[in-house]
Parts: sequence; C-alpha cells; structure tokens
Amino acid sequence: TIRVKPGFRIPYLNKACIYSLQGKYQESYLCLMHLYDFDKPYFRSTLKDEELTGVFNSEYGPELKALMKDIPEVAEEDLDDGDEE
Repeated sequence: TIRVKPGFRIPYLNKACIYSLQGKYQESYLCLMHLYDFDKPYFRSTLKDEELTGVFNSEYGPELKALMKDIPEVAEEDLDDGDEE
C-alpha cells in the first residue's frame, strides 16, 4: 500500500504499531514521523494507541510527545478517514 499510495497514512500507523510491539522503536518512530508529515491531528491521536506504548516509553517518546504538544487534540469522530485522492 505504501508503494502504491505513499500519502495514505493507515499503513504507516500499522507499521509503527508492529514495530513498537516488536521493540523496534527507531523503525516505529520513523513511521510515526511520516504520519506527522501527512496529518498532524491524526499523529496527535496516536498517543492513545496502546500498541504504541513501547515507542512512547522509549528514547523516542520525549521527542514524539514534544511534537504533539502544540497540535490541538481533535475528537476521534472529527478525524478524516485519510483516504483522499
């Protein structure tokens, strides 16, 4: 999906979760940075994802949380589906 539609955010979130669960925090961090570039409100919402607890508790966590600090929180139902052409 990433090769076919590189601006679609869901595959990056899925990869970030998988890497975080495997303890591959640098890889997870890089996927989350793609989300940050694509959709900052959606990136902000990842803090609530339990599968990303590992990366947020790793050495990358403080930087990720600092980026989120200035992004307003958006209700889950107000986030778009990320499947724009």
